[in-house]
Amino acid sequence: FYQLVLLCFMVSGSVFAFCYHQANREADLLHKNEVVMAWPLLGHTIVLDAGHGGFDPGAVTESGIEEKTINLQITLELATLLREAGMEVILTREEDVALADNKKDDMAKRVQIGQESDCDLFLSIQANKYTTANERGCQVFFHPKSAESKQLAECIQGEMSRLLKNTRRKSMALDSSYLLRKLEM
Repeated sequence: FYQLVLLCFMVSGSVFAFCYHQANREADLLHKNEVVMAWPLLGHTIVLDAGHGGFDPGAVTESGIEEKTINLQITLELATLLREAGMEVILTREEDVALADNKKDDMAKRVQIGQESDCDLFLSIQANKYTTANERGCQVFFHPKSAESKQLAECIQGEMSRLLKNTRRKSMALDSSYLLRKLEM
């Protein structure tokens, strides 16, 4: 089977994992939807941000698939799983729309949703396009001045690398991201 979604969260000083598996072989039908989780999700709030949307397609593949579509699909699936696990989930968008008429205001609205939510975690889902063939796989970014963000990013990166086996990338501090600079949580 393949790993569909893997997240590790750090809330109130404790790290815990959430993993969803989807079977793709007939022999695994008894375990078609196996969910492994830790109960500390219950009662916590997460904002899931499906990157891009509306007028902003994000990266586009050679075959024309837009990043905004991939981001939204992953975000909606993750929202369902986290709600089933007892988490309160707030979405920045639930359909292919922008949150404002221009990129600057759209990003400001995402920050506003995060700030007003009083959430434990804000997670932005992005599916960036690499410019060279040797670059591939998942990478998690975090605010360089947050030890908690770094710990969470390393946990998520390590588990995605281990389970998906598609990258040797390491989590990375990023101070050029608008969301990372502006969100205070």
